[in-house]
Order: sequence, then structure tokens, then C-alpha cells
Amino acid sequence: MKLKDSFAYTGRFPIFRDRIVSKVLLSSDNPNCPRSTFVKAFWDTGASMCIVTEEVAKFLNLKPTGTMQLRGAFNSRKECTMSTARICIVLGAFQIPIDVAIDSIGSSEKDCDIVLGLNFIMKGDFAFTHDGEQPVFSFCYPPLGHPIDFTTIAPKIHSDPICNTVLNSDPDESAEYRLQKVIIDDLMENKE
Repeated sequence: MKLKDSFAYTGRFPIFRDRIVSKVLLSSDNPNCPRSTFVKAFWDTGASMCIVTEEVAKFLNLKPTGTMQLRGAFNSRKECTMSTARICIVLGAFQIPIDVAIDSIGSSEKDCDIVLGLNFIMKGDFAFTHDGEQPVFSFCYPPLGHPIDFTTIAPKIHSDPICNTVLNSDPDESAEYRLQKVIIDDLMENKE
């Protein structure tokens, strides 16, 4: 991969900000109405989908293509229905088409125009570390093709022995799965 064939970003953030925010360039996915704007983006690994404000949707002249149900973690926000549309996130020479929800009820991040969720973050390589003083966040597109694995990196950097543990997540062990299983088991017992 040549350097010009990729885009990389690194930001350092004061600890007191307690969030990852950067500027990104958004453009409409409509070739008949090419518009673009720089916006403040909130990177949220807890969000499954990107969400733009109504103001950005209007400026980019987004045409809703459907709807979807969204809910917050631990049911912190009631389920809501949002219109969906398609935009492009511009990273250097790359225009990355992405589906977004249009926020009609207002985000908790009042100063940001887009929440970048996992449907965008997973298109590249995302790393979150620190330098002892402040959080350091990096993003690379397209992905480099190898996951960042500290069990292989740490022994090459440190001369001290490293205790490595590799954990593979098992969806059957998630709290949500266990709760569903308890509910199903209870229903089956009540049927008998």
C-alpha cells in the first residue's frame, strides 16, 4: 500500500474533555446536489450507527431512504424511530459512503453535528491509547490488514517480561444472551 493510498489521523485530547471529538468533512451522496461541510464529530464506539443532526441533513439535502429503531445502552434512552439516509465521509482522497440516522430529537452532544458510530469506525483501524498525560486516538483508512494486537507488540517494545492473555469473546457468554436464555427457560417451564 502506498502512502497516498491511505489516510491516517491522530489526535491528542485533554483528559478533562472525557470524549473524542474531531473535525470531519461530510458530503452528500447525491451527485445531482454535491454539497459538503466540515463538522464537529463525536467518535462513539458504543453507537452502532452514525447519526447526523437535522441541520446537517438539511444542508446536505439528504433524502431519507428508510427508518430504523435506535435505543441507548442499558435502556438509558427510550427507543425511537429515525429516518436514515446516505452520506459520504471524506478522508483525504477517499469518499466513504455510509448510512446515517437523522437525529430529530437532539443529541446529548449539543456541540457536535455527527456521531461516528461503529458502522463507520469498523471501516478503518481505530486505536485508543495514552501518553501518560492525555488520551491519544488514531484512525487509519483503509485498514492496514492486520489488527493491532498488544500481545505481539508489547514484547517487542518492552525488555521486561510481559504476561500475555488472549481472550476471544463468546456471544453465548454475554449478559444479554444469558438474560434471553433465562426468559426462554422460564417460558418453557410455564408451558409444561
